Amino acid sequence: MTVPVIYFILVFQFPPTIPWCKVPHIDKIKHQFCIDNVTSNCEEFVKNLTIPKHRKNVGCGSVLTYDQCHRYDISYETMSYVTRGSIQSYFNNTKTVECDIGWEYDESYSTVTSEFDLVCGRSYLNTLVLTVNMTGMLVVSEHVGPTKRAMVGLIYPIFFSIGYMLLAVYAYFIREWWKLQLATIAPSLVFLSYWWIIPESPRWLISKGRIEEAKKIIQLSARVNNITIPKNALDGLREQKKYETNDQTKHRAIDLLKFPNMRKKTLILFYFWCICGLVYFGISFGTSNLGGNPYLNVFIAAAVEIPAYGVSFVMMENGRIGRRWSAFCSMGFCGVSNIALSFVPACGHMVWIRTTLTMLGKFCITTSFAIIIIFSAEIFPTALRTTGVGMCSVFTRVGGIIAPQLMVLGDVWKPLPAVACGITSIVASVLVLFLPETKGENLPETFEQAEQFGKKAKAAHDVSPHERYRELTKNEEMELETVLINDPTSPLKESLSKL
Repeated sequence: MTVPVIYFILVFQFPPTIPWCKVPHIDKIKHQFCIDNVTSNCEEFVKNLTIPKHRKNVGCGSVLTYDQCHRYDISYETMSYVTRGSIQSYFNNTKTVECDIGWEYDESYSTVTSEFDLVCGRSYLNTLVLTVNMTGMLVVSEHVGPTKRAMVGLIYPIFFSIGYMLLAVYAYFIREWWKLQLATIAPSLVFLSYWWIIPESPRWLISKGRIEEAKKIIQLSARVNNITIPKNALDGLREQKKYETNDQTKHRAIDLLKFPNMRKKTLILFYFWCICGLVYFGISFGTSNLGGNPYLNVFIAAAVEIPAYGVSFVMMENGRIGRRWSAFCSMGFCGVSNIALSFVPACGHMVWIRTTLTMLGKFCITTSFAIIIIFSAEIFPTALRTTGVGMCSVFTRVGGIIAPQLMVLGDVWKPLPAVACGITSIVASVLVLFLPETKGENLPETFEQAEQFGKKAKAAHDVSPHERYRELTKNEEMELETVLINDPTSPLKESLSKL
């Protein structure tokens, strides 16, 4: 639950702000023109005197807003002789200057933006921090069977969403950014205990030759689940390791891109994860721009994720839909909602429509994320499963790095971020249809199994002798190896050498 806090705490530490310039001797100016602060709305009156206004496009028209980066070039000395009746003519002849002594902010809460004046010429640092910040799930897949992977795999993201909702609660009650930082990071110290609590993946231990450790973990899992393991069921692990370890040592991460079928699947997954990161973090970082209460907006955006995980589970486990079509539908609807969002102005009675489309997009991208995590772990072979999903996760961060910068492009053309997210999401939804369905299938153990997984069956006369040998079952290969070890003079040796 602490991971989403670390991700999204920046929403409250670097929120959109409306600053205005500090003015020299502002208290004396108030005293002169507000008649000892008796005048009603004194603060607003003096602000109108000292800060210029300009028109700003808000999507369905323009409004007058205070300039955030300039003030009138005035001081108490230059205004001491000005009377209330001559104020208007005085300001009509007064030039403006950039904010030279700092800014004023809403004092109801403290942010990093206000603490370090990350506005105007330094405003780019807000999105830069989000980008830098974006520069475990997998282990679960190694401990469960095909029928339970989807359910167990969704437990983690549900707690992710709970932590996301708790962040809004923390931020509501802790208004100083550095105290909020400490309060949210301190629980992470508990993770140090995980070294002794969480068992290692049995599949990984077997692939590393640590058979006895794998047996202990399997036996422990059986006791916890009240399952009796047949007496000789674990005796074949050493032979299995002998078959699989060679696959581990002779293949590296680059091999995911070396062979055609695995390369196609890997590149599609990389792109899908990248777009998931782009859209998910883009929407999450932008919740504070929806208007209304930012704490409530973040809470709702987090709460929307929980039913999304439930929908993703139902879709993946449906025999007629499965993993592939679930990913297609969820990402496709996400793209449509984002494109529709680009046509809705951000003002007036249309605000609730924008908010609805935004939350629909968040629902769909969360569903896509939940599905692709399970889907990817089922596509990569055991020997490179950690590496493969880890590389996919890197591309999620790439999408997260791009997201803040894409939001900035909204200053050039307001619908651009939504249009870009919509088009890329639809492309990802189409590409995922080129992946094989994995529902109910056994995880590929070796690289050869992963390379063959999803290929169309060939006619017998089109299969070469080498391919026929590779398509032998694992037990048949082990039997042949045993024959050769026991009888090196066997005629099979010469036949196999030709294959």
